[in-house]
Amino acid sequence: MLDAQPTSDVVLTVTSSDTGEATVNSPLTFTPANWDTAQTVTVTGVDDDLIDGTITSTITVAVDDANSDDDFDAVADRTVSVSTTDDDVAGSRLINLMDL
Repeated sequence: MLDAQPTSDVVLTVTSSDTGEATVNSPLTFTPANWDTAQTVTVTGVDDDLIDGTITSTITVAVDDANSDDDFDAVADRTVSVSTTDDDVAGSRLINLMDL
């Protein structure tokens, strides 16, 4: 939600620094009617086949200046760190050297 009522829409972009690990829904649009209602950002972990452990990504929320009330253009970007935990495990494979 916003701290003040805008006179026109305020569009917020939400981006992930590593879309191979975490994706987000975007954009969020606050209007003069819903400016004081919270909106949800959903961060979804990407299930890949890589064994890469826990990865930290940065989620950035920024005002889309071209599509927003000019009074909100100076609002600084906000960031949050998120961690995705790997669900892949290292495997092993036995090879019969006699078959080579």
